[in-house]
Amino acid sequence: MARRLLEGFLAFRMPQISGGLWSKLRDVEFDEVMKTRILRFVNTHSHSEAIGEPEHDPSLLAEARPVLKDLLTLIKTLDPDHYRAMEELVKTPAEEDGD
Repeated sequence: MARRLLEGFLAFRMPQISGGLWSKLRDVEFDEVMKTRILRFVNTHSHSEAIGEPEHDPSLLAEARPVLKDLLTLIKTLDPDHYRAMEELVKTPAEEDGD
């Protein structure tokens, strides 16, 4: 899911750049360490030759949360309006009422 989110977002934000994820990420002004961690994670966990059971992979569980936070930070940094719209989509009724 992280890879699809990143691919979709970068395709929308940078349609003029062709090629793979690194081609698009290379031109993004964002923390280089975070970009590398995101790219390594999505490449490692989306190109498996077999369907595994990710809920039983300790490395995936340990790494997923910080990488997804980095990915959301990237989106928020590059397109704050898009990020706010995403937040609005996932608000619970209590959050919408200000509770």
